[in-house]
Amino acid sequence: MQTLSFYPCRRLRGFSLPELLVVLVIIGILVLIVGMQIGYGVMRRLNTANLSESVSVDTVSTALKGGLEWGNGFTQFPLDFTVDEADERTGTVEVTVLDTSSANELELLSNGQIQAAALATNALLNDKIDRVVYNVHAYIDEDSNIQHDSFFGMFPARGHQSAILTFVWTKSSSNATSIDWKMRIVSMDDTIAERIQKQVNSVSSLIEDPVVSQTKIDEEKAERDLEHRLHGREIFRGGKPDRSPSDLLEQDKQK
Repeated sequence: MQTLSFYPCRRLRGFSLPELLVVLVIIGILVLIVGMQIGYGVMRRLNTANLSESVSVDTVSTALKGGLEWGNGFTQFPLDFTVDEADERTGTVEVTVLDTSSANELELLSNGQIQAAALATNALLNDKIDRVVYNVHAYIDEDSNIQHDSFFGMFPARGHQSAILTFVWTKSSSNATSIDWKMRIVSMDDTIAERIQKQVNSVSSLIEDPVVSQTKIDEEKAERDLEHRLHGREIFRGGKPDRSPSDLLEQDKQK
């Protein structure tokens, strides 16, 4: 009589309802993040394309709100701004921004120059635009010190709003084959210029010696030459160096 044997089959355990919900939530978050990144990139490119192809108050406002992509970089603008003029008939784009993130005149100059360059680069690519004016305002206190937001914007800057700098970009044709772009900084008074110079000097003093003598230059050159002469075959095969500083100094004495 033949006997049949039955072996129990191991059944795969399915997801429980809480586990399934966790998996769905994780997948949903990943899809949302990827979707936001794609949408953000598309919006950036649309803003840039709209500004270079068509300049109006609406396109300039959209570009300033969403930021501009130019080259491999992306530039954002202050939240508080006004579009004073954006007309292809006059060929001029002029905006005014209120900078509340820069702590001093040097930071305001640096940030404003990058922002103005981004706006001008995209606007001047439009054949009908030949002038871009970027006015930068800031809050100042009674001592004319620039005020800025603190604690991630929880404490906004206060004071009197004042015009600080104006960047003017222009485009002109010098001949039939070349186009010249020029940038000028105007509306900078003596007080602002003096403060920027002091702030630049204070930063430079932290990274370099303002007084460099010829003796120091010769010593640095001699040190570099000595380091170069110390290199032997060990840089290719490893091991102990073929030469020592004392050997080289002895050779120099014999010469």
